[in-house]
Amino acid sequence: MSLSCDFDQHVGFCEKELWMSEMSIPLLTTKLYPPPQRPNLVLRPRLMVKLEEALHRRCRLTLVSAKAGSGKTTLASEWLHQQKRPAAWLSLDANDNEPRRFFSYLVASLHQLGIKIDPSLLKPLEMGQLPPAEAFVVDLINEVATQSNHFLLILDDYHLIQSDWIHQAVGFLIEHQPPEMHLILLTRVDPPLSLARLRGRGQIAEIRGDLLRFVPEEATQFLNEVMNLDLPADAISTLEGRTEGWIVGLQMAAISMQNIKQEEDLSAFIEAFRGTNRFILDYLLEEVLSQQTPVIQEFLLNTSILERMCGSLCDAVLFNGARGSGDRTEAQVNLAAGKDSQAILVQLERTNLFVVSLDAERRWYRYHHLFADLLQSSLRERRPDEDIRELHNRASRWFRREEHLEEAMIHALAAQDYDRAAAMIDENIVSMLSRSEGPVLLSWLEKLPQQIALGRPWVYIYHAYTLVLSGRPDEAAPLLAEAEKRIDPDAPRAAELLGHIAAIRSYTANLAGDAERVFEMATLADKYLPKEHLIARGMTSYAISVTYFADDDMENASNASLEMLTIGKKLERLLMTITALCDLASIKKVQGQLYQAEEFYSRAHQWLVDRNGLDTRVRCPYEVGSADLLYQWNRLEAAHEHALTGIEYCRRFDVPSEQVSGFMTLMRLYQAQDDVEGAFGALRDAEHVMQSHHLRLTAQIELKTARVTQWLAAGDLAMASRWEKECSGGSEMEQLALARLWLAQDRPAEAQGLLDRQHILAEAGGRTGRLIEILCLQALTLKAQGRLDDACATLSRALSLARPEGYQRLFLDLGWPIGELLQRLDTVDTAPTIYETPSVLVIGKYERNLLESFLHEREARKHLVAQTVSQVPSTAESLLAPLTERELDVLHLLAEGLSNKEIATRLVVAPSTVKQHLKNIYNKLDVHSRIQAVERGRELGIL
Repeated sequence: MSLSCDFDQHVGFCEKELWMSEMSIPLLTTKLYPPPQRPNLVLRPRLMVKLEEALHRRCRLTLVSAKAGSGKTTLASEWLHQQKRPAAWLSLDANDNEPRRFFSYLVASLHQLGIKIDPSLLKPLEMGQLPPAEAFVVDLINEVATQSNHFLLILDDYHLIQSDWIHQAVGFLIEHQPPEMHLILLTRVDPPLSLARLRGRGQIAEIRGDLLRFVPEEATQFLNEVMNLDLPADAISTLEGRTEGWIVGLQMAAISMQNIKQEEDLSAFIEAFRGTNRFILDYLLEEVLSQQTPVIQEFLLNTSILERMCGSLCDAVLFNGARGSGDRTEAQVNLAAGKDSQAILVQLERTNLFVVSLDAERRWYRYHHLFADLLQSSLRERRPDEDIRELHNRASRWFRREEHLEEAMIHALAAQDYDRAAAMIDENIVSMLSRSEGPVLLSWLEKLPQQIALGRPWVYIYHAYTLVLSGRPDEAAPLLAEAEKRIDPDAPRAAELLGHIAAIRSYTANLAGDAERVFEMATLADKYLPKEHLIARGMTSYAISVTYFADDDMENASNASLEMLTIGKKLERLLMTITALCDLASIKKVQGQLYQAEEFYSRAHQWLVDRNGLDTRVRCPYEVGSADLLYQWNRLEAAHEHALTGIEYCRRFDVPSEQVSGFMTLMRLYQAQDDVEGAFGALRDAEHVMQSHHLRLTAQIELKTARVTQWLAAGDLAMASRWEKECSGGSEMEQLALARLWLAQDRPAEAQGLLDRQHILAEAGGRTGRLIEILCLQALTLKAQGRLDDACATLSRALSLARPEGYQRLFLDLGWPIGELLQRLDTVDTAPTIYETPSVLVIGKYERNLLESFLHEREARKHLVAQTVSQVPSTAESLLAPLTERELDVLHLLAEGLSNKEIATRLVVAPSTVKQHLKNIYNKLDVHSRIQAVERGRELGIL
């Protein structure tokens, strides 16, 4: 039994560009469209054939890999305009290395084709540690496969992706993509994917620099027809040879030559042109710029800082946001007197001056990346740093007015205008934290210099807050201390800031196991926080609840959880509401009210269904808690399913405390099935989680007591005794673990004294679930002292408390000594219609069913021992650990040739659950593949 997952927030913000409500982050439409078709373009049928061949060969991947300026994007976009097959396009940039952003854009591009991906699929990318890339992409592939016809997916500028996790995800997507899909990567460098394997299988088509270079015919068409130069064949041959067909090199040369009027000057230029000269790019840039009017030069240099641009943005950068300003340069005056920025952008595109349109309306543009780099280099040479920072400032202010927060922040930081950057963070902190933009916020905060934070304690607080939510509480403590030192008690927000500090400290104190500090900080938070600061109050309610739970104070734990539930419902926050409902269910289990616990889990499940939360981290406490409840009712198959599902979701979303609780339930499940190795495997898995994560107090206690109880269940008293010192904290769970150990050590009198004290405390605290266990242990101590009648009377009272709630495993896990007492009760001659009083021993239907379960498990163990000892031929060899009913179902479906996905659909479980069943089947059958498992099943007569 445990409380729910660690408290967290869902955050984000809304912008005007493209608000994809399903994605919860703002997206730019300009990244989702290929460049528009150009009327004056060199046709390249030889390359179009290569692209078509890749489709006919059913390749998984087309890789277009070549250096900058080779025409990769132009080739792919023009081919798409000739295609009848639907295509999704995504232009990547350096910011897309964040997995959630990358896949948000990818899903948005698929959405353009009518492929609607469940937005909850992206939730694993919001929280802390990333899930395994393969596990995440499986769900994406399944979604796409169910609703797509043949389509193309193009990822442009893939070389900008440096994230190993994204590379793993894309690699897995390539390996397992639906047959209707074809992926095209446009990149300057080969990506770190399994290209050799794809080549060996004939599943990749490659177009590289040698193919992309202009051949003489294409160079002629480009220079004379597109650029209108009318050059002789020998001049074209010279240029083509010296640029080696490199398209941007030819384009720069052509622009340089357009204004050369004299034939002899043109010949001299061509003669002097050296494509192999390492300074050629700088030389051509100078030639290009020098031939432009001062107005165009001013425009090109000053707007080169922009990743994307439109007319009004360029106006803001060039004119400082006001056309009436009196301090413009002469070029700006001429620009204002002549054409506006939008007209210049159109003109630049029309004259092939390295401008790419980003949308069909030709509103948004960008420079060719290489050209932008060169312009920026020239800008740094020609302008002082303060002038360049001013350009970034102007861009930042424009983006902020248009509510493009991310780009406003990028330019503010580039301008080193940290005051305004800090002000924007302060202004948007609540909306960002409300939608899980913690990683983005954290990256911004870490870029602010120390001197900016000196007079802004809230910067420290927000930084600490995001660190805590990112699973780094140790790094938050010094920031909170620094913030506290810098708060002016007379400042308007002083109380609010102190309240936030206290709320964060209350939360982290629970993770540190410091209950006293939890309450101390929670009291301060309540004192200082305004009533309307519900998120911070919810955090303190959670910390209070789990701390009271660990301290065995169920009444106060329940009150705190009910307060959090009220806040969660008021804010419509799924995580807070589910957390509170599952916490209340855990409390009800301790109080012995299993059916009320079931009702809370049912309400939590309905919230998950109604609000699309089944594929989020919020599912963790529901699955793990339900597994524990079902286990108590001895519904082992269902408990196993919920435990595996819960553990899988905990792994994906990095929810450590719930994961430990899930492993504890799995440990008990395996032990109940006499799978000792599996039980210790689950215990080891829980230990590994604890070593690398901070756990809440309840999970820490649960793990400490499990070490003792599992070694006792395995019959190793020596090892159990070694862990005795771990259970010295005084909590009820630890005391009960000690009582079990002392009984096993033949110290019944000491155990009896401990249990008598706990009996009084549990009864007074309304912890009926624990009281039932205490009574059972008291019965065993009395039995060990030869007081059988007293033992039966004590067990009878435990049964009377357990009967209305249907308890099973609590008794069964204590072993056959309880079964013997139950048998003795069965021999008592009393009226069968009268149920217990403390002095009357009665056995009814509930007790007889429980006794039958004891006898069944006892016989199963005898049979298992006999199987283990006997040496039968391998063809008839029985299993040391028999397959469960669900594992048998999976094995039969395996024999039918069904895939994991098909088995999951048939059994209505997650594919990850099927994988876990297969792992168990392979271990029990001692095989390593699906075919071997089926053959082994037939040998054993299972199939």
